Amino acid sequence: MRWRWAFAARFVGMTATHIFDRYGDDLPPAEDVPKLAELIWRLRPLAEMVVDAELARAMERHAQETLGEHLQRALDHGSARDTAG
Repeated sequence: MRWRWAFAARFVGMTATHIFDRYGDDLPPAEDVPKLAELIWRLRPLAEMVVDAELARAMERHAQETLGEHLQRALDHGSARDTAG
């Protein structure tokens, strides 16, 4: 759960840095607000895609490790039977 909070905090921080810091201590001009709001809403699906891709990559890596261990044990068990029998 904590990783979600950390990711969200980092993403929001990057958004603030790259979008709002250029205005310094001033508010964005009124004519920029609709563009900024649209940009922020468009970034959310991008963040979700990054999380989904990273989760899929991690699951694949862990599945290969786990299934690889099980497969190796099965092969070792089969080899032991072959040499014993």
